[in-house]
Amino acid sequence: MSGAGRQRRAVRGEWAPTRRAALVAVALALAAAGCGESEGSERSPETGRRVTSGPAGKLLETRDAAGHRLRQVDKAGAPEVRLTVQPDSEDGWNLQLAPKGFRFTPESIGGPARPGRGYAWLLIDDRPLARVYGPWFHLPGDAVAKGTHTLAVRLSADDHTVWAVSGKPVEGTAQLTASTGGEAARG
Repeated sequence: MSGAGRQRRAVRGEWAPTRRAALVAVALALAAAGCGESEGSERSPETGRRVTSGPAGKLLETRDAAGHRLRQVDKAGAPEVRLTVQPDSEDGWNLQLAPKGFRFTPESIGGPARPGRGYAWLLIDDRPLARVYGPWFHLPGDAVAKGTHTLAVRLSADDHTVWAVSGKPVEGTAQLTASTGGEAARG
């Protein structure tokens, strides 16, 4: 082997452990910096995963009635949803959710919040009833007590935070009147 080849190998051999040690030190420092709870983040009570502010809006301290933190987004480009209720020919009602600027992503629930993606909560008189993962939902008659009720569908991010504009949840509402009360609603 020529003298130049031995010299290159010797230089590489001397520097390789030092470079590796420096890279390991940097990686450990970055990992340690990301291990704690950063400002604007917390652990989701449903998944235990960290939810943060970022490109998918600002995480607010405000919570909805179900205890989910609000995720503030600008009104321009914010998701929207309209709720339509139709009586079912056999039992209950069929609900149609018509989102705008929003896509249902049941395959990624529990993951990080991404702009305009997630699922919806169905609420009756501001009480959570069910998660909705698509544009249609059948509400059985026995799930609703006799009387007039306010139905709401509230858009949530994949990390279980609630999309919000001006500090208010993004939701669509409709009135529903049940002429008979269901067993599940009474109990």
